[in-house]
Amino acid sequence: MVRVAPRRISISMAAVFATIAMALATAPAQADILWKWSFAEEGGTFVTDGDLVGGDAPAGRYTVDPATFTVLTSSMPGLLGTGYTANQPPQGLIWDGLQPTELWRADGAFDWSHNGMNHFRPDYWYGLDVSGGRLYDDTGDDYFVMLTGPLTLQPLSTVTVPVPASLGLVVVGLLSLRRLRRR
Repeated sequence: MVRVAPRRISISMAAVFATIAMALATAPAQADILWKWSFAEEGGTFVTDGDLVGGDAPAGRYTVDPATFTVLTSSMPGLLGTGYTANQPPQGLIWDGLQPTELWRADGAFDWSHNGMNHFRPDYWYGLDVSGGRLYDDTGDDYFVMLTGPLTLQPLSTVTVPVPASLGLVVVGLLSLRRLRRR
């Protein structure tokens, strides 16, 4: 019967674990799409899941990351920037390869006319759907439309987002190597 020293087994297992962790840490980052939206004097960007193919967004269903809804141009400078919240998430769009055919919220429960994506900030909010975009004033007892216009939506570029799990695997691998070294 051949006996293997326990230390040797521990070293082998730690080395295998560290190697797997390092290999997984080099996994590709997640790519998302940066979109530009505009209507009337208003405009901004948001990010969805997906990948551009040859610089174009292929036909498909895309989900918006609500934390990325940004206003870059506005008739009201106080609305510029981020800090908008999505009403009834998740929200997104269906793209036919050239234009949106549907903007939805509540995972598709609300779509089409006046029921597309809604992004709120205290006292004002943006409504976007295939029929156009609207800026609402909600400072009084009831809201009213301040601006409206045809919606333009355009995929701009791919945004690379690092996969957080990869970093965790690197840390675990390094801790395993440290433990191995201390023995």
